[in-house]
Amino acid sequence: MPGLVRLLLVLAVGYLVIAGIRRLFLPAASSGQKRARQEHAQGADGVALVQDPQCGRFIPQDEAIQVSRRGRTVYFCSQECRAAYRAA
Repeated sequence: MPGLVRLLLVLAVGYLVIAGIRRLFLPAASSGQKRARQEHAQGADGVALVQDPQCGRFIPQDEAIQVSRRGRTVYFCSQECRAAYRAA
């Protein structure tokens, strides 16, 4: 019985160590991605940026091709992306 308790304690400590290491490294990537999306939402000069749903490219909102679909405005970087999105 004491061996089983010791094994459970070792497993619990091992899990906590691994979880701590993962928190040190993995959230940096996920929060970095969130930060990158937020930074892309506004360009360096304060211009609002939008993402093309077809190719994923960020473009200034005033230069984007706007299409309203189902009450929602969708922005495209080019006529080609708009056509590909409609075809899909």
